[in-house]
Amino acid sequence: MFVNSVSSFRFLLFFIFLTGVSFPAEAGWYKASPGKEISLPNIAALTNKAVCIRSAKGQFVNVNRISVPGGMADRDINGRNVRFVEFGTKSKKLGVFTQVSQSKRWEKRDSKGKLSKYSETNRDEWSVYLRDNSRGVNIQLDLWTKKIFYSDKKSKRRQIYVLRDGRRRYEIFYNVTATSKKCGPQETFIIRSNTIQNMHWKTYLSCRPDGRLEGGIKNPSSSEQIKVIGPRRDKYVLRCMAHGKKFLVAMYGGGKELRADRPKTNTWETFRIEPAGAAARAAAYKDAAAREKKRKADAAARAKAAVVREKKRKADAAARAKAAAAWEKKRKAAAAVRAKAAAAWEKKRKAAAAVREKKRRAAALAAIKNKSVCIRSAKGQFVVVEDNQKNVTATSKKCGPREAFIIRGNTIQNMHWKTYLSCRPDGRLEGGIKKPSSSEQIEVIQLRRRDKYALRCMAHGKKFLVAMYGGGKELRADRPKASTWETFRVVPR
Repeated sequence: MFVNSVSSFRFLLFFIFLTGVSFPAEAGWYKASPGKEISLPNIAALTNKAVCIRSAKGQFVNVNRISVPGGMADRDINGRNVRFVEFGTKSKKLGVFTQVSQSKRWEKRDSKGKLSKYSETNRDEWSVYLRDNSRGVNIQLDLWTKKIFYSDKKSKRRQIYVLRDGRRRYEIFYNVTATSKKCGPQETFIIRSNTIQNMHWKTYLSCRPDGRLEGGIKNPSSSEQIKVIGPRRDKYVLRCMAHGKKFLVAMYGGGKELRADRPKTNTWETFRIEPAGAAARAAAYKDAAAREKKRKADAAARAKAAVVREKKRKADAAARAKAAAAWEKKRKAAAAVRAKAAAAWEKKRKAAAAVREKKRRAAALAAIKNKSVCIRSAKGQFVVVEDNQKNVTATSKKCGPREAFIIRGNTIQNMHWKTYLSCRPDGRLEGGIKKPSSSEQIEVIQLRRRDKYALRCMAHGKKFLVAMYGGGKELRADRPKASTWETFRVVPR
């Protein structure tokens, strides 16, 4: 008989091992196995309905909204506890960095309302390190130097803002506890699509990577995915689908906060889910309707105020634009009057200058015409007609009889040989012509420097005379414009 009993007991243990059946004992009524979860169909009866969640000791799970004053002194704010930072310049606020409900998520909102999202990667005694993976941007909030630094893939770390303040008037937290003795509006939840939403605050329960359970998330994501498993003897377990798939626990079975850090279930990790009473449901819906009505009224008031502000802004902008247009019209009219007066004065000035210049040149030419003069090259040698009465050079060092010329009209006559300088079609300059014709017409032009003149042939392309190399060589008549070698001094003899 004893042998048969032992054999039966061994067979029972072997059967339990094969089937995975576990006894609903007080210590650990549910045992999760990898890849296999018990989810009975009667959980569907509680889906999308108002329910209350009761801990192992009977207290109801509720979400409490807590406003914590943020008036800590500057010496108490450091990289470990800062959750709010104002940034900008020394004289102007440009925006804020805000931690989202004690999570690893941060939001940056500038003065124009533009929102950017970051993830917290690390903290130390005086800094918080943030990253935006979508843009590859890194941000450091340095509370010690009161500066905010920026870096990305293309640029090195640099300062972009001044940290103005790390304080705020209050901070809002949504604590999840199992402390309530009644199933009221704050204790009412809706289970839908692996999420648990509080009907009073319209927020979702959220599992955090550090094991905390929060109740203030407005938009569900992977961290808010919580699966309800059961029932087994009217008890359920709640399992996070992110951050290691840990189970929710009411600390000490109730009367304390809820956490999301248990690898397996035991008594404290079990909950009862009950349909909310009609009164509680009505109160929740009434409260939600009142809040929605107030929200819509506030939104309508804000929209009306925004319309009034926009209308006033447009009217002010139109008045400023009208005044600016009038001022610009007046400015342009005054500028046109000034420009017209300046143009008239400039025209008058140029005309007077032209008259003066004409008179000056006429007087200068009158002083050298019909008189015995010597013509000197740029390097100082005097122009001379050689003995063959043909070659004209700038080789003489003195102003003698052969170097003496007389300028009559537009001709230049050598007083010693009684011959005229003549421009040839091939660019040569000759000095043996007895009777002047068109080839002997040479205009004497005074340059801006009053002691210098240019000599220009009036025939054969109106070319300028040049003393080759500035003097010491022959003269030619083949230069299209007057430069250094083409300038001469005319000195009385």
